[in-house]
Amino acid sequence: MVKIFYQPPPPTKPKPAPTVLNITPHRPWICPLLIVVLLLVFSVAALHWCRSSTQLLDQTLRELLAQKNEELQVANEYSEQLQTQNAQLQQQMAEIINTAQTDQETYAKVLDTLKQTRVEQQGIIEEINFYKRLLIAEDSVTGQLAIENLLIQKGEAQNQYHYQVTLTHFAKMPTVNEGKLTLEVLGTSPKQRVNFSQLTGQAFKNYKFFYFDKLTGQFTLPKTFSPAQVVVRLSPKASASTLEKTFQWANVQQQEQP
Repeated sequence: MVKIFYQPPPPTKPKPAPTVLNITPHRPWICPLLIVVLLLVFSVAALHWCRSSTQLLDQTLRELLAQKNEELQVANEYSEQLQTQNAQLQQQMAEIINTAQTDQETYAKVLDTLKQTRVEQQGIIEEINFYKRLLIAEDSVTGQLAIENLLIQKGEAQNQYHYQVTLTHFAKMPTVNEGKLTLEVLGTSPKQRVNFSQLTGQAFKNYKFFYFDKLTGQFTLPKTFSPAQVVVRLSPKASASTLEKTFQWANVQQQEQP
């Protein structure tokens, strides 16, 4: 048997009563007022921000300027120190240069004195040797004239030379030796010859002594001349013969020793 159940529908809700619309009046000036207020607020905020930024920028610039002034002051002090040190170094350099020049002049004077002393010492040695030989000489009264030595030293000018010829006369009795001296320089080739007149501008050099004499003078060689030998000639006044002695150029040059 079929049973049929019946379920009644839910009760219907009551319909709400219609609401009452409140109509407010329209105010058109509110929007412009809000815009103006907002603009004022933004303007005040922007002005405040500008002032704050300006103050901050001004403070930053002042700090930076103070820092640069300090750095500039330090740089000026360092520059003054460098200038002082530079002046001191220049003074020291001038003193060193003056000292060096003085030392060089003193050294040159010492060299000249030493050179002169050596020449004098050589002359004294030659004189001592001469007198030693004179004491043991067995020659006659007339004696024997000899060319003992020749020294040549370079002069200050180009191709200029100073010469010194040592003459001796061994005799037990003093006899005056008088005559003429000439030099002739021979070159490396047979055709190269320069006589005394070409060397000095004089025909000869006179000598007059008893036992010992040194004849000195100077001569100038041609620019392209290469000397090899020097011939010393004596022409005694009391004799028709000529005394001659040849020296090698390399052996007669007096070297400048420091």
